[in-house]
Amino acid sequence: MSGLLSGPAGDGPAGDRLEMVLPGIVASVPAARGRFREFLAALEIGEEERAEVLLLFGEAVTNAIQHGSPRGENDRIRIECRIEGSDLRIAVTDEGPGFEPGALLPLPRGDAGAAGGLDPGTLTASGRGIVIMQACGRVGYEFPGRGTVCRLEYHLP
Repeated sequence: MSGLLSGPAGDGPAGDRLEMVLPGIVASVPAARGRFREFLAALEIGEEERAEVLLLFGEAVTNAIQHGSPRGENDRIRIECRIEGSDLRIAVTDEGPGFEPGALLPLPRGDAGAAGGLDPGTLTASGRGIVIMQACGRVGYEFPGRGTVCRLEYHLP
């Protein structure tokens, strides 16, 4: 698997990256989290940072399964994680219909701190995961025709 993240797939040692392709079923979420925990075990980060990045990763994978896998077992979730300098970059790609981020998130109002000016109380239940992810790291989306690519970036201390 390559092309999800910038740069050639072969840069850096194999321990600096993790790649998975999983079926679009709920059982894939704990499987992905387990492999990601193993990947993180080699990183020298504190418990708070580890918890944040696990939350960030888990929300992205859960969203891909819940919202981006309408055919379940017949859909595939592609995950790539890579350490680049002092950043952890994650891409989670699904095969679903995509979505309109503006339909989930209200216009910014006031100062909600880490939520980027969004008031989590005004979101639909399905939009709260995006705010949680934004509170933990940088989040972006691409819609390559079919599916969604969720790109996450977390700065390692």
